Amino acid sequence: MARSLACGSAVQDAVAAVLRSGKPMDGIETVIARAGGRPLVCLVNIAPLRDEAGVVIGTMNILTDVSDRRRAEQAVQLLNDTFERRIEDARAEMSKAFDRLRESEHRFRLLVDGVIDYAIYMLDPDGYVTNWNSGAQRIKGYSASDIVGQHFSRFYGENDRAAGVPVRALGHRAANRKVRRRGLARAQGRHHFLGERRHRCDP
Repeated sequence: MARSLACGSAVQDAVAAVLRSGKPMDGIETVIARAGGRPLVCLVNIAPLRDEAGVVIGTMNILTDVSDRRRAEQAVQLLNDTFERRIEDARAEMSKAFDRLRESEHRFRLLVDGVIDYAIYMLDPDGYVTNWNSGAQRIKGYSASDIVGQHFSRFYGENDRAAGVPVRALGHRAANRKVRRRGLARAQGRHHFLGERRHRCDP
Protein backbone atom coordinates (compact mmCIF):
# COMPACT_ATOMS: atom_id res chain seq x y z
CA MET A 1 0.00 0.00 0.00
CA ALA A 2 1.39 3.43 -0.96
CA ARG A 3 2.65 5.74 1.78
CA SER A 4 2.48 9.50 1.23
CA LEU A 5 5.58 11.60 1.95
CA ALA A 6 5.53 15.37 2.09
CA CYS A 7 8.46 16.08 -0.22
CA GLY A 8 11.26 14.54 -2.28
CA SER A 9 13.75 14.77 0.61
CA ALA A 10 11.70 12.16 2.45
CA VAL A 11 12.96 9.61 -0.03
CA GLN A 12 16.36 10.02 1.58
CA ASP A 13 14.89 8.89 4.89
CA ALA A 14 13.43 5.84 3.17
CA VAL A 15 16.80 5.07 1.59
CA ALA A 16 18.46 5.29 5.00
CA ALA A 17 15.87 2.91 6.43
CA VAL A 18 16.53 0.38 3.65
CA LEU A 19 20.27 0.61 4.23
CA ARG A 20 19.77 -0.09 7.94
CA SER A 21 17.24 -2.90 7.63
CA GLY A 22 18.25 -4.43 4.34
CA LYS A 23 14.56 -4.71 3.48
CA PRO A 24 13.04 -3.16 0.33
CA MET A 25 10.38 -0.45 0.50
CA ASP A 26 7.84 -0.21 -2.29
CA GLY A 27 5.12 2.18 -3.31
CA ILE A 28 6.34 5.28 -1.49
CA GLU A 29 4.52 8.31 -2.86
CA THR A 30 6.48 11.54 -2.95
CA VAL A 31 6.39 14.92 -4.68
CA ILE A 32 9.52 15.96 -6.49
CA ALA A 33 10.00 19.64 -7.32
CA ARG A 34 11.36 20.53 -10.74
CA ALA A 35 12.98 23.86 -11.62
CA GLY A 36 10.64 25.84 -13.82
CA GLY A 37 8.17 22.99 -14.14
CA ARG A 38 5.19 21.39 -12.51
CA PRO A 39 6.10 19.16 -9.52
CA LEU A 40 5.98 15.45 -10.21
CA VAL A 41 4.06 12.97 -8.13
CA CYS A 42 6.08 9.76 -8.10
CA LEU A 43 5.94 6.29 -6.64
CA VAL A 44 9.36 5.19 -5.42
CA ASN A 45 10.46 1.59 -5.04
CA ILE A 46 13.71 1.15 -3.11
CA ALA A 47 15.63 -2.13 -3.10
CA PRO A 48 18.91 -2.89 -1.27
CA LEU A 49 22.07 -3.66 -3.26
CA ARG A 50 24.35 -6.29 -1.73
CA ASP A 51 27.91 -7.37 -2.38
CA GLU A 52 29.02 -10.97 -2.84
CA ALA A 53 29.02 -11.45 0.95
CA GLY A 54 25.43 -10.23 1.20
CA VAL A 55 26.31 -6.95 2.88
CA VAL A 56 24.12 -4.00 1.90
CA ILE A 57 26.29 -1.55 0.03
CA GLY A 58 23.64 0.70 -1.51
CA THR A 59 20.12 0.94 -2.92
CA MET A 60 18.45 0.84 -6.28
CA ASN A 61 15.68 3.46 -6.54
CA ILE A 62 12.99 3.21 -9.20
CA LEU A 63 10.70 6.26 -9.66
CA THR A 64 7.41 6.03 -11.54
CA ASP A 65 5.66 9.27 -12.56
CA VAL A 66 1.99 9.03 -11.50
CA SER A 67 1.16 12.74 -11.79
CA ASP A 68 -1.45 12.28 -14.51
CA ARG A 69 -3.05 9.42 -12.58
CA ARG A 70 -3.29 11.50 -9.40
CA ARG A 71 -4.73 14.48 -11.26
CA ALA A 72 -7.33 12.22 -12.87
CA GLU A 73 -8.20 10.71 -9.49
CA GLN A 74 -8.58 14.19 -7.99
CA ALA A 75 -10.79 15.28 -10.89
CA VAL A 76 -12.99 12.20 -10.47
CA GLN A 77 -13.20 12.80 -6.72
CA LEU A 78 -14.19 16.42 -7.34
CA LEU A 79 -16.88 15.31 -9.77
CA ASN A 80 -18.16 12.75 -7.27
CA ASP A 81 -18.25 15.34 -4.49
CA THR A 82 -20.07 17.80 -6.75
CA PHE A 83 -22.55 15.12 -7.86
CA GLU A 84 -23.21 14.07 -4.28
CA ARG A 85 -23.80 17.69 -3.24
CA ARG A 86 -26.23 18.16 -6.11
CA ILE A 87 -28.07 14.97 -5.12
CA GLU A 88 -28.31 16.20 -1.53
CA ASP A 89 -29.52 19.62 -2.70
CA ALA A 90 -32.11 18.00 -4.97
CA ARG A 91 -33.23 15.67 -2.18
CA ALA A 92 -33.61 18.64 0.18
CA GLU A 93 -35.63 20.59 -2.41
CA MET A 94 -37.89 17.58 -3.04
CA SER A 95 -38.44 17.19 0.69
CA LYS A 96 -39.39 20.86 0.99
CA ALA A 97 -41.71 20.56 -2.02
CA PHE A 98 -43.44 17.52 -0.49
CA ASP A 99 -43.80 19.38 2.80
CA ARG A 100 -45.39 22.33 1.00
CA LEU A 101 -47.67 19.97 -0.91
CA ARG A 102 -48.78 18.20 2.27
CA GLU A 103 -49.41 21.55 3.96
CA SER A 104 -51.37 22.77 0.94
CA GLU A 105 -53.47 19.58 0.88
CA HIS A 106 -54.06 19.90 4.62
CA ARG A 107 -55.29 23.50 4.26
CA PHE A 108 -57.45 22.51 1.30
CA ARG A 109 -59.07 19.65 3.20
CA LEU A 110 -59.70 21.90 6.19
CA LEU A 111 -61.33 24.43 3.87
CA VAL A 112 -63.46 21.80 2.13
CA ASP A 113 -64.47 20.15 5.38
CA GLY A 114 -65.59 23.51 6.76
CA VAL A 115 -68.18 23.96 3.99
CA ILE A 116 -71.55 22.76 5.32
CA ASP A 117 -73.95 24.18 2.70
CA TYR A 118 -72.59 22.05 -0.13
CA ALA A 119 -71.84 18.36 -0.44
CA ILE A 120 -68.26 18.23 -1.66
CA TYR A 121 -66.55 14.93 -2.23
CA MET A 122 -63.82 13.49 -4.44
CA LEU A 123 -63.73 10.32 -6.50
CA ASP A 124 -60.81 8.26 -7.73
CA PRO A 125 -60.65 7.36 -11.46
CA ASP A 126 -62.82 4.27 -10.83
CA GLY A 127 -65.59 6.22 -9.10
CA TYR A 128 -64.84 5.39 -5.48
CA VAL A 129 -65.21 8.13 -2.87
CA THR A 130 -61.86 9.31 -1.47
CA ASN A 131 -62.90 12.46 0.42
CA TRP A 132 -66.13 13.50 2.13
CA ASN A 133 -66.83 16.89 3.70
CA SER A 134 -69.14 17.98 6.51
CA GLY A 135 -71.68 19.36 4.02
CA ALA A 136 -71.88 15.99 2.29
CA GLN A 137 -72.51 14.32 5.63
CA ARG A 138 -75.22 16.84 6.53
CA ILE A 139 -76.96 16.74 3.16
CA LYS A 140 -76.59 13.08 2.23
CA GLY A 141 -76.62 11.58 5.71
CA TYR A 142 -73.51 9.42 5.36
CA SER A 143 -70.55 9.90 7.65
CA ALA A 144 -67.07 9.81 6.13
CA SER A 145 -66.43 6.42 7.73
CA ASP A 146 -69.61 5.08 6.07
CA ILE A 147 -68.99 6.33 2.55
CA VAL A 148 -65.25 6.77 1.90
CA GLY A 149 -64.18 3.78 -0.15
CA GLN A 150 -67.71 3.19 -1.48
CA HIS A 151 -68.70 3.57 -5.13
CA PHE A 152 -70.48 6.81 -6.03
CA SER A 153 -73.22 4.93 -7.89
CA ARG A 154 -74.99 4.41 -4.56
CA PHE A 155 -76.01 8.08 -4.78
CA TYR A 156 -78.18 7.24 -7.78
CA GLY A 157 -81.61 5.62 -7.76
CA GLU A 158 -82.23 2.14 -9.04
CA ASN A 159 -83.63 3.39 -12.33
CA ASP A 160 -80.58 5.54 -13.00
CA ARG A 161 -78.22 2.70 -12.13
CA ALA A 162 -80.17 0.34 -14.40
CA ALA A 163 -79.97 2.92 -17.18
CA GLY A 164 -76.21 3.20 -16.77
CA VAL A 165 -76.25 6.84 -15.70
CA PRO A 166 -73.37 6.47 -13.19
CA VAL A 167 -71.21 4.75 -15.80
CA ARG A 168 -71.81 7.52 -18.33
CA ALA A 169 -71.17 10.16 -15.70
CA LEU A 170 -67.86 8.55 -14.81
CA GLY A 171 -66.83 8.43 -18.45
CA HIS A 172 -67.80 12.07 -18.91
CA ARG A 173 -65.89 13.00 -15.76
CA ALA A 174 -62.74 11.27 -17.05
CA ALA A 175 -62.91 13.31 -20.24
CA ASN A 176 -63.90 16.67 -18.72
CA ARG A 177 -62.48 16.42 -15.16
CA LYS A 178 -65.92 17.15 -13.69
CA VAL A 179 -69.62 16.31 -14.01
CA ARG A 180 -72.56 18.57 -13.30
CA ARG A 181 -76.03 17.05 -13.34
CA ARG A 182 -79.37 18.08 -11.89
CA GLY A 183 -81.83 15.39 -10.95
CA LEU A 184 -83.07 13.11 -8.17
CA ALA A 185 -80.45 12.35 -5.57
CA ARG A 186 -80.51 9.64 -2.93
CA ALA A 187 -79.69 10.23 0.73
CA GLN A 188 -79.28 7.65 3.46
CA GLY A 189 -82.56 6.90 5.24
CA ARG A 190 -84.45 9.59 3.32
CA HIS A 191 -86.68 10.01 0.29
CA HIS A 192 -85.21 11.07 -2.98
CA PHE A 193 -84.81 14.81 -3.36
CA LEU A 194 -84.06 17.18 -6.22
CA GLY A 195 -80.43 18.22 -6.22
CA GLU A 196 -77.40 18.95 -8.31
CA ARG A 197 -74.41 16.65 -8.44
CA ARG A 198 -70.92 17.88 -9.13
CA HIS A 199 -68.19 15.27 -9.21
CA ARG A 200 -64.58 16.34 -9.40
CA CYS A 201 -61.51 14.24 -10.05
CA ASP A 202 -59.36 13.32 -7.11
CA PRO A 203 -56.08 15.27 -7.58
